[in-house]
Amino acid sequence: MLDQQAVTLPGLWAYDALSPNGHMLYATQYLGTGPNPRYQVRAVSLVTGKPVGGALVDRREPDEEMN
Repeated sequence: MLDQQAVTLPGLWAYDALSPNGHMLYATQYLGTGPNPRYQVRAVSLVTGKPVGGALVDRREPDEEMN
């Protein structure tokens, strides 16, 4: 049986992916609301339950703003 754990983050977040080792959650953090809200993808430690570092950016397109 797998251990279950809830992570509570402030604001509006959505699940994106889980790391292969299950220690990191990748989530979309919405920075606004409306038809085209700004957002950023963040890594969240499942050990601490807190975001790690800043927004994740595709190295091939470092200047592209996600929206």
